[in-house]
Amino acid sequence: MKKIIFLLLLSISMFCPGIMLMLNTSAGFSSAPAAEGPSVSVTAGVTAGNAPLEVSFTSTVNDPFAGQYPITYEWYFGDGAASTKKNPQHIFTGPGEYNVICRVTFWKSPRVTVQAGVNIEVSVIQALAVSISANPGTGNAPLTVNFTSTVTGGGVGEVFTYAWDFGDSTASEEPHPTHIFNTIGTYFVT
Repeated sequence: MKKIIFLLLLSISMFCPGIMLMLNTSAGFSSAPAAEGPSVSVTAGVTAGNAPLEVSFTSTVNDPFAGQYPITYEWYFGDGAASTKKNPQHIFTGPGEYNVICRVTFWKSPRVTVQAGVNIEVSVIQALAVSISANPGTGNAPLTVNFTSTVTGGGVGEVFTYAWDFGDSTASEEPHPTHIFNTIGTYFVT
């Protein structure tokens, strides 16, 4: 009877990582970690970005059966698309948060399936708009003017560069420059 129970526990431990087997020894009981079961982990080349977002996925499988049984892969990208490749690429075309699942099946008897996932966040690039203001807008030369710019739109994490032209053969790359106009005139600032 003890032999049958021991084999049953060993069989369960192959599929439930972390179960401890209690072995009867002459000194009493001792514990040993159960054999590690099959598992999969997944990584994504990027987990956030602007649409269309191309992502490369990698699956890493722990195969305790040492390749004795065929393994199949099922990827579900959360947008209705799927793949059966081990390490697929996928393009997310619309904004949203996608829960990507990789399901790995070991084709033994009984069949063993494990899965893991990763979240992908896709943003949409909004139209870029820029507005500028000057304070003061008029005055006597030499006139010191503070310029400000407001940028809206663009993508997540996008870095902007600035190229001011003050209309008097001078320029600036600062987002909010201050400029002195030394000569009387009307200037078109961009």
